[in-house]
Amino acid sequence: MRKKFKVGLALGGGAARGLSHIGILEVFEENNIPIDIITGTSMGAIIGAMYATDTDISILKERVCSYLASDVFKSAKFDFLKEKDNEEGEGIFYKFSSFVRKSIFYTLSMTRKSFISEDTFTNNLAYLIEDINVEDTKIPFAATSVNLNDGEEFIFTKGELRKAVAASCALPGIISPVLVDDKLLIDGGWLDAVPIEPALQLGADVVIGVDVCGDINESEEPKCGLDIVSRSDVVTRYALAKEKIKKADYVITPDVGDANWADFSRADEIITKGREQAGLHISNIKKVIRKKKFRRFFRCS
Repeated sequence: MRKKFKVGLALGGGAARGLSHIGILEVFEENNIPIDIITGTSMGAIIGAMYATDTDISILKERVCSYLASDVFKSAKFDFLKEKDNEEGEGIFYKFSSFVRKSIFYTLSMTRKSFISEDTFTNNLAYLIEDINVEDTKIPFAATSVNLNDGEEFIFTKGELRKAVAASCALPGIISPVLVDDKLLIDGGWLDAVPIEPALQLGADVVIGVDVCGDINESEEPKCGLDIVSRSDVVTRYALAKEKIKKADYVITPDVGDANWADFSRADEIITKGREQAGLHISNIKKVIRKKKFRRFFRCS
């Protein structure tokens, strides 16, 4: 019997920028593009897990908006991590505030594993992610993470869904690593910003990737060694991401590069940008899917 042709959607990380995934899913639904497999990293894992569990995108959107307005979200204090715009940075009070905020963050990073406590993040995830196993989602789903012990990518295809998403979102220094058996797991984006290969491993015939990080921004001249280390990390991960995403059949890159990764106050705008970008590419995506189906039909005949 001929196997069903499967469309995979790989959702990348990017924190607040990843809310654009919601707009993209809305457009896919409106245009009757089936999603047979979902993989996600970091924020992509959150949105992907939610949609894989319940494919009603309106419910997902309502739940996310309710979460962003909740005390549970406020308890995570993402606003503390949000960088101020340059135009706000001229006064002496801003400069002093920025110095203090960075000093507090660096001090906490040196004295404990993460800025956001494990309990706080667990409560935040519980607001969004159902208490089920990965293998019980309506759409086959996988979340990616990185094992700090051996440097290998670890892909969750079974086990607790909340734990899988927590590991995929464990941004170093911000959110605690997740221990699974003998594996110490962190944010999957450090190795695989847009998890194309995991979607192929799950059986996708065509994979649409969503890259919310886009191109690397120009850097200001580093002022200290820490700036150089940070920039080096950004450059390395950017190069790796660009290499890995080549396996995608099509890539959507929402225009959200001006949004700060920790600024969730622009949720509606970011979701709209996801819709707009998906709308621009929807006809091309349909062509890619048809072409892949056509090729597979004759390959299997």
